[in-house]
Amino acid sequence: MSTRDLDIEIAQIRESNMGRVRTLGSVRLTKEGTNERILYPTPSNDPNDPLNWSQTYKIYLMCLTSSALILSNFVAAGPSIALVELTIDIFHAYPPSPLIPATLAPASIARFTDGLTKAAYLFSGAALVQGISNLLWVPVALKYGRRKVYVFAFLLFGATTIWAARAEPFANLLAARLVMGWFAGTAECVAPLTVADLFFLHERGTYMAIFAAALSAGAPLGSIVGGFFTLGTDWRAMYYLSTGLIFLFTLLAYLTMPETAYIRTPEVHKLEPVSRISKDFDKSPADLQVERLSPEPIAEASGRPGKKTFRENLAFVTPAQTKESFLKIFIRPILLLVLPPVIWSTVIIGLVVGIVVVLSVSLANDFHTIYQFETWQAGLCWISVIIGSAIGMPVCGILTDTTADFFTARAGGIREPEHRLPFCILPALMLTGGLLIYGFGLEHHTHWIVPVVGLAIIAVGIVGGTTGGMAYIVDAYRPIAGECVVSIMAFKSAFAFLIAFYTNSWLAKDGPAVVFGTLAGIVFGWFTLALPLYIWGKRLRQRSLEWRFVRHIQWDLDRETGE
Repeated sequence: MSTRDLDIEIAQIRESNMGRVRTLGSVRLTKEGTNERILYPTPSNDPNDPLNWSQTYKIYLMCLTSSALILSNFVAAGPSIALVELTIDIFHAYPPSPLIPATLAPASIARFTDGLTKAAYLFSGAALVQGISNLLWVPVALKYGRRKVYVFAFLLFGATTIWAARAEPFANLLAARLVMGWFAGTAECVAPLTVADLFFLHERGTYMAIFAAALSAGAPLGSIVGGFFTLGTDWRAMYYLSTGLIFLFTLLAYLTMPETAYIRTPEVHKLEPVSRISKDFDKSPADLQVERLSPEPIAEASGRPGKKTFRENLAFVTPAQTKESFLKIFIRPILLLVLPPVIWSTVIIGLVVGIVVVLSVSLANDFHTIYQFETWQAGLCWISVIIGSAIGMPVCGILTDTTADFFTARAGGIREPEHRLPFCILPALMLTGGLLIYGFGLEHHTHWIVPVVGLAIIAVGIVGGTTGGMAYIVDAYRPIAGECVVSIMAFKSAFAFLIAFYTNSWLAKDGPAVVFGTLAGIVFGWFTLALPLYIWGKRLRQRSLEWRFVRHIQWDLDRETGE
């Protein structure tokens, strides 16, 4: 038995004798009197602990992880910019044009509309499978490690892009896209885990914003590149380019990305004299909740461990990261959807990603119909989303951490996950305003710059909404953050599929003002629920420990991180 396994076993015995105390995100972040920062999770003395790696190397791994996230949506959603060309190529249906009178016939218009709707399935279906795949990939990543998932899944992801590039009938292309979505989904679920592995609690918002920006930038980059490809070649060339980029990432991940999952020695709490607690016998479990003011890790049983060699970091056969059963990890995300904090974050991220999907499947056709933009010109409109994401990344990242620090200071140094929620005022206003500008700009045929500016504002809101929602839920349920991510990503994909399924027909029936105005109202309304969550969120998290079904989602001690 290794020293670390022995430490964990000792901790399990000690905590079983005293009753297990979970704070669910409530921690002291600064020392009383000195205001000195307390690091969470507490780094070990092991050089293989990701928290001990140099900041430069951590940032490199964050960039590598972000590139995986960009690539997944670059291929999954980016080619949708060529939806019209794809419809012409596969279904031989042509868009209405005064230059070709035959295309103005009702039968021709109906044929094109039907073909466009079917072609959209290639992207909405892939988005759905991306989320569902997390039900498998996250348990694998939690049980066996992040690195294995990245390398294995992206190797097959690259193979599916070759399949899609060569697929001829619609059914074959649809099958390729669905399988592609299954392997592309790994980046969406493993990236937040990697952020939590590499960075401390007080840094998490900043780096979660990089994740959010990468999540929102993939589809725009793909649309810009895809638009240019339509000038000199066809939409299939996009997949060949993606093949090279994906295999390049796979090689870099294999050679330069060690495993970031790390089994931490569990922290225990000092036993108090019986006289101190005898008066609390009549209290409920929730009333006995205490806040962990500072971690007390078990002393290392041996000296400083040796650093792994380059060859050891390449190993694929490694010990399991947790003793929890695969089935338990697989089922937990379903039960988590009953917890109010998880529900709120899930719907927030589902809405912002759903907006990206709506724009992806409708923008090219809208700008072609209203402004007579060619495909490559419509693709250039996505530059505004890149700019918005680039602005949103530092602004939202810094603000979510500074906002949380401000409210932590007001609370006497005790950090609550809810301290991130006031920041959500910014993405609520950005998303609502951007959607209204975009929708009404299209509806009233304003200058094309108006909806393009709306796109940039929407992008800032998307980065902010994703950052706030994801950082909040990871802070609140850090030991089971992976399962929370599964709940979020599975829901957002189902929602994105549903809304993308009806987007073009909804736009044709009610117009952009109604569609995007409705989305703006839904987004703003759901963001306002952050207020009651800020007031009662801590109580809900603590009371949830008493709920009967919560016993089925309790995590093992080896999942604890000190938060």
